[in-house]
Amino acid sequence: MNYLSRDRALVYFGQGAVAVIIAIALVLISAQNYLLFHGIVELSGIAVSLAIFLLVWNTRQNITDSFLLLLGISFLFIGGIDLLHTLAYKGMGVFPGNSADLPTQLWLAARYFQGITFFAASLLIGRRLTRDRTWDFSLSAICCTAFAGILLASIFAWQNFPAALSMARDSPHSRSPASISSRAS
Repeated sequence: MNYLSRDRALVYFGQGAVAVIIAIALVLISAQNYLLFHGIVELSGIAVSLAIFLLVWNTRQNITDSFLLLLGISFLFIGGIDLLHTLAYKGMGVFPGNSADLPTQLWLAARYFQGITFFAASLLIGRRLTRDRTWDFSLSAICCTAFAGILLASIFAWQNFPAALSMARDSPHSRSPASISSRAS
């Protein structure tokens, strides 16, 4: 084993040790305060979503097809909906009421947004939305804004987003058929 590979092995060992320490810390936090654990994990996912958006934003002039543009822009909105989910989580006290239905609806809305965006983006691999790419970024941003607006309006304003939790008398916090089928797909 030469000197360079030994240094590389030490770096990999150090990174693995840090990952194990973080995992142990998260397990200990979850045992003491689940709300804190949930917030940390959700904020980590939101940070990844924001990083994907920023990567696409800073390279948008060099991206040749609309696939990455749509994915990058959508992750800004997915991260935003996930942030609302985190703030709406039972016990946070940001939104009125103490129901577990709102955070579950927001989580499902973010997953719907993500799934539909991945499907739509897969149709754009190797393609552009406009001939000269001038409006590709703006058109993607408008579509994502409209879709996120409709999802959020259906939850907050129109209140016609499917209930995520069953309000049955015998099991007040069990998942509704809509939630079960959404998570299964």
